[in-house]
Amino acid sequence: MSGPTDPSLSPNGRSGFFRRGLHRIPGFRLKRVSADEGLFQDLNQLSIDYAACYSDPDVALARGKAAALLRERSNVINRLARWWLCETTPAFTALSNEGVVHMSEPSDWPAAVWPQAHKDWAEANRLAILAKQFVEHGPRFYVGYQVVSMQAELLALVERLGHEPTLEHEPRTTFDLNVLGLSEARAKAVKDFETGAVTKARFRYLGGVGAGLLILAPFSLIALLVQGETAPGAEIGQAPGGNIGSVLGAQGLVLDAVACAIAGASGALVSVLTRVTNESLSLDFRVGSLMLFMLGLARPIVGAILALALYWATVGEVVPLAPPTADNARFAFFIAIGFIAGFSERYAQDMLLIRAPEQSDQTSTSSKQTPSGEPPPGGTEQPAVA
Repeated sequence: MSGPTDPSLSPNGRSGFFRRGLHRIPGFRLKRVSADEGLFQDLNQLSIDYAACYSDPDVALARGKAAALLRERSNVINRLARWWLCETTPAFTALSNEGVVHMSEPSDWPAAVWPQAHKDWAEANRLAILAKQFVEHGPRFYVGYQVVSMQAELLALVERLGHEPTLEHEPRTTFDLNVLGLSEARAKAVKDFETGAVTKARFRYLGGVGAGLLILAPFSLIALLVQGETAPGAEIGQAPGGNIGSVLGAQGLVLDAVACAIAGASGALVSVLTRVTNESLSLDFRVGSLMLFMLGLARPIVGAILALALYWATVGEVVPLAPPTADNARFAFFIAIGFIAGFSERYAQDMLLIRAPEQSDQTSTSSKQTPSGEPPPGGTEQPAVA
């Protein structure tokens, strides 16, 4: 039997297996790096001493020694949320209060469970390593909880079967590991890992989106300055005097362009938030935090660039869009198409690929004329396009 027999050391179950709940708040990573290394060394030494206690043939005396050892090392036990020490070999698995998994695999597995038990242990170890890399501290605790559950079942099985060498050609018995319920624990661990990894990836991506908006923020200031310098109520290109009218027209173009770009960035933000809300935002957490941040950073910038491209294509009559002539309506029109362009990149790309009918007719007419401007032989002169 593994673990302490003193009820004061295991108030909620055998071997302190359920000593603490999931209420511990994870600590800061920078403060626990050296502490985790020291905890692993303490657990390694504790597992050696614990197995040595059960080397005594007197079972009652062995259990007394083990209980006294755990009382003596209570400073180590109190740092653990879930743990298991093997009686027959120096091996252990433990989950610290900060959500870090510490483990030491048995050097020899009983022949009855070799090599499947080793594969199950390695799979649990792989999940713990991936969780430490891709999952934040809180969700990582739940992954570690399932990992320690799987490995504790394997260590308990080692205790029941006894220490048998793995080099026997014909194992005396075989054991079906499916009865331990490892598949269910593994499925829960994988689900918790994927949930935590995707959540962390989305937070990194949203952080990049926020940084992209901060980069575009100065353009908002430019738009306000340009709007403040433009005379209130002045129609674009109709101010007294040709030069002044040209300046007002340029200011109006800049104001509309900047407003369209800001609307495009806002549309990109709304698109991302909508996809996060309905869980349709697909991100590969394996690319790393920096890449996710950069992808999020580019999203509002791309939305602003597409909105600008659609704006200038509309002003240049490249796309079949006719903006209103009144200032307020024109301003609202470009904000609307800028928002749509940022919200849906596909819409902006499709609109940019559509050419105005007038321009298509002009291109077709010019292709049918000779370089001298006369119609080709045998053809008729094409009417001029208004």
